[in-house]
Amino acid sequence: MNFSAGSLLAVVASSVLQNVQSECVKNGFDLTFQGSCNYSNILNKFEEVFDNPVNRADGCNSTAEEELTILLGGGDIDATIRSICAESVDNFSSLDFDDIPKAGPDFVREYYNGNTEWNEEHETNFPLDGHGNPTNILRSRNANGRNIYGDAGNVQNVYDGLAQYGVISWPGHLSNFELDKCTTNAAMCCWPSDRQANDNNGNCAAPYDAECEDSDPGDNTNLCYVDFEKGVLSTGFAGTGNSVHNGDDGNGQYEAEGPIHCHGFAWANDESDFTSSYKANNLFYVSMYDHMSQRGYVRNIQGAPMCACTEQMPIVSRSDCTQVDVEEEFEIHYDGGQWSGKLAKVYIDFNACEGFDRRGNNDNNDLWAYMNRLYREGKITIDQLMEIGKVLVGDDPD
Repeated sequence: MNFSAGSLLAVVASSVLQNVQSECVKNGFDLTFQGSCNYSNILNKFEEVFDNPVNRADGCNSTAEEELTILLGGGDIDATIRSICAESVDNFSSLDFDDIPKAGPDFVREYYNGNTEWNEEHETNFPLDGHGNPTNILRSRNANGRNIYGDAGNVQNVYDGLAQYGVISWPGHLSNFELDKCTTNAAMCCWPSDRQANDNNGNCAAPYDAECEDSDPGDNTNLCYVDFEKGVLSTGFAGTGNSVHNGDDGNGQYEAEGPIHCHGFAWANDESDFTSSYKANNLFYVSMYDHMSQRGYVRNIQGAPMCACTEQMPIVSRSDCTQVDVEEEFEIHYDGGQWSGKLAKVYIDFNACEGFDRRGNNDNNDLWAYMNRLYREGKITIDQLMEIGKVLVGDDPD
């Protein structure tokens, strides 16, 4: 695996523990390993250090596992390891989410609520720019095929760089994504509009001014119910009420809700789990890159934010889902009294979720099924799985 130069940057995150006198290990040491940062991988590498007579004092009767427990200060060893691992990722060279559009501090907030030029415009010949080219282009490459330009040109640059080889910070300052209100551990976007032609998604077509005025995304769900109060923190709608959608007409026209496309992702409760560490990368990929930049899917369902934690989103039958698959390299250092962790390299691949349906059968690219997998793996609780079932209700909620 080749890593970009930026991925080699790392910031040491120190976790100071009780300075315990070891009976066996005489010096400090470094543990470098590929894979998840967890107790098992740290113990495996420590065993190599422990088994080397140069590192071990004479008369040592402890096992490697017992010695590691002593060096970690005793107590809740799993919690200590999680702390070291989480801090290692949190302090890796990262990108602030608000810096992605390069459009000011309020742009991301407005984008996720269904506003800004990314959502409200489409390519047009009225007017042309000073060179006779269309305006309001979402993204395009120049003649040499290398440089990206357009209203969302930097999205491609972020995807090619830190989205895959670094860490993006979670936008928890936005009401859409405040983690203390995002207790289900899932987020989702729902789009009712398509603004980009020639990408094999949705029905926006060229010429834009004639064929993309009111275009639809690929329909992958049924919109059931919008509770206006659920999204009030993000939409700013001060009243109460709801809208009920009895069913999809099934023909892509304008009865019922019309075509709607929903896509989401989920993460584990353990902050050091890779699904949690890189959840902001996944948010960027699902919303800004894969659906807006690559497919042109935009706008929000009336009365709801375009993207938010599922607690704020409309009730729908289902949602597509993306998971992150991660390759990591960690360097864990012990200096004789303190532990520190360093994430040295990371590569993130974005793929359709692999999950299980209600009968335990494989069910991929489905957000509820992925949450069911996380529950089966002990990464979320039954209560969280029940909560997502109140938002993704299936085609027959009875």
